[in-house]
Amino acid sequence: MDESWEYIRQTTQPLGKPSLRPPGPDKDPLVLNNEAPFTLSPRRLRRGQYEPDAVFDLHGLTLIQAHDRLQVFLAKARKDNKRLLLIITGKGKNSAPHGRTLKQAFEEWMALPSFTQDVASFVPAARRHGEEGAYYVLLKK
Repeated sequence: MDESWEYIRQTTQPLGKPSLRPPGPDKDPLVLNNEAPFTLSPRRLRRGQYEPDAVFDLHGLTLIQAHDRLQVFLAKARKDNKRLLLIITGKGKNSAPHGRTLKQAFEEWMALPSFTQDVASFVPAARRHGEEGAYYVLLKK
């Protein structure tokens, strides 16, 4: 089944030419942290209609390991000119009671200067990319 889906993805062509009209009110470009607009529609992003340039899964890592590896991953992705990343944190349902989950830690880390130097913004992923257990991360240019 996966092979046939991959074949369809590789052989499918878009219909017609993209519109040259400026974005309408429901298609405003994503403007983050006073940067120039990036051509992602927030609505389409939240629906999962964009494919991430890279994916990083934090499952099975301790908080310290996840923090360090995520920092390295983000710096490398930015160096490689990646813009949209998918970070999988998990939902935290199997974490120790009253313990800090990777999901909670990830949200806190995104506010730290060591991460804000690379990250323009992050939002929860769409259902097809992990929903509550994953985030889209938009890197700065």
